[in-house]
Amino acid sequence: MRQNGPGEGGRAEAVQVPQVARHHLLFTRTGRDRTRGKPEMFAVIYRWSIKPDKEQQFADGWHRVTEAIHAQCGSYGSRLHRADDGTWVAYARWPDAESRERCAMPDPEGAAMMSDAIAERFPETRLQLVDDLLAEPVHPV
Repeated sequence: MRQNGPGEGGRAEAVQVPQVARHHLLFTRTGRDRTRGKPEMFAVIYRWSIKPDKEQQFADGWHRVTEAIHAQCGSYGSRLHRADDGTWVAYARWPDAESRERCAMPDPEGAAMMSDAIAERFPETRLQLVDDLLAEPVHPV
């Protein structure tokens, strides 16, 4: 179990973000069908190291870009996370890889906000979905 260090008594603190970049992961239905007839899906996981003084700018740019891509390109949306190592991770879902490939950047200003805030990126990694047991909770509106 992790012990609280100095200043960790349950309060949020600014964390220095290490130099890491992004990952992309591709999931598609192939081979043995353990996805219980669910449609093919393309998923991407991005991972970035963000400049410490640019974190809010990055989050704002990501929000703009994600909303625009969802509205104009048909993505299923995305979630932005901050990992325990200080990196930032986004998970985005698409109906298929072709939908993502056809999508031009619908918000260049938001993309510029993100680019200016990113310290480093990893190259893309693609994977195939083998099984799907993710169950999303339903949140009342």
